[in-house]
Amino acid sequence: MNLKPHFRIRFLTTMKTSKRHFLTNALTGILDSARQRSLILALALGTPIAVSAADIGKTFATPEEAVSALAAAASTQDTNALRVIFGPAVVDLENADRVQATNDFREFTTALNRADAGKFDSFAVGWSGRVDPDGNFYQFVNTKGSQNDSGYSNPVVDRATNNARAAATEKARLASYRAAIKQVLKDLPLIYLYHPVNRFGVVKTVGGVQVYGDGLIGAQFAGFKK
Repeated sequence: MNLKPHFRIRFLTTMKTSKRHFLTNALTGILDSARQRSLILALALGTPIAVSAADIGKTFATPEEAVSALAAAASTQDTNALRVIFGPAVVDLENADRVQATNDFREFTTALNRADAGKFDSFAVGWSGRVDPDGNFYQFVNTKGSQNDSGYSNPVVDRATNNARAAATEKARLASYRAAIKQVLKDLPLIYLYHPVNRFGVVKTVGGVQVYGDGLIGAQFAGFKK
């Protein structure tokens, strides 16, 4: 597999779109470490260690009370409670690697041109969709795909998407797409953040309106009911 250096996409997107989960997952990892659990208890009890007073959050009377408070905050994903417990040191949980991310807003055509040229760390864009799944998938993940801006290349995905194009039955296509998406979800060259839900309303006096999977309305056979 050949990837341009853009694995930051996965981390940055997760951090920016699901910061609450990132914080509580980080806390869970800390609680799983005996060494770092001791550090947390030391902070909670005010034990002298190499940190400044400003870096210490809430204090607790007993280790059990501290662990109970942490467990409750993590289980309910209460980020405010975690900030009270850790004080300013909570930043180390939210962004332990001190990742700096900025949004670079561009005019749409300019943004697409930069994406096609690979001039990005992560690139967010919507997709209107196509009626056939090939138009929604092949061009983004196949090595030869016209919109494979990340440079993603995996022989499993290439073989599966090519087989899907050549398949003679719907069952065979489904099997190929299932194999491809399974591999893509492991590699994460792109991340689907949401799937739009389109709703359309038509007055009762009009019939023949068709709605397709690409979100467009087909009015070829539309007309007023007699």
